[in-house]
Amino acid sequence: MEERGKKPQKKLEEGKVKSLWMTLKNMGGEKWILLVLAGILLVVSAIPAKKVSNNTNVSKQTELFANQKADYALQLEQKLKRILEQMDGVGAVEVMITLQSSEEKVIDKNVEQSEQALTEQDKEGGTRISKEMQRKEDTVLVGNSSNQEPYIIKEINPIVEGVVILADGADSPSIVTEINEAVQALFDISPHKIKVLKRKT
Repeated sequence: MEERGKKPQKKLEEGKVKSLWMTLKNMGGEKWILLVLAGILLVVSAIPAKKVSNNTNVSKQTELFANQKADYALQLEQKLKRILEQMDGVGAVEVMITLQSSEEKVIDKNVEQSEQALTEQDKEGGTRISKEMQRKEDTVLVGNSSNQEPYIIKEINPIVEGVVILADGADSPSIVTEINEAVQALFDISPHKIKVLKRKT
């Protein structure tokens, strides 16, 4: 009983395959071109997935820079807090520092520069001088052959943008002045970028 039920289904599937083959066979040249273009579009639509991975790498790098910046700001805050709390009359202190940019590393480079001058004469007897400049830069590497890193000339720390200080002794104008002067001396920033407030007790 089961085999009788299967034979018509098998014939039906064969009929579908034959009708599909006949349809493809009867297609004109234009329809084949359209079919090929549709296939190409499907392949191209899969390409943006690679761009997403590149964006992921960029976002990871951005996150790394942000973390380094936050760590540096935290170190400055802790050092400033310790210094201010040692000052007479300041009392307990809370500090917040904002930075303009992340840390910058200046890498050493070998620079080769050459200049060529070419003199040309035209048919009318005039001369024309053309100069061609070539510049080549190579990063200086240090370390052994298996582990080489760029040679860093100097590291530029992020610039302090602003400082907010909450201090127990900030109700005294003389203490506020001393705190302001100390922060200006440490970070070389304008007085309007420093705010000293009374700490809530």
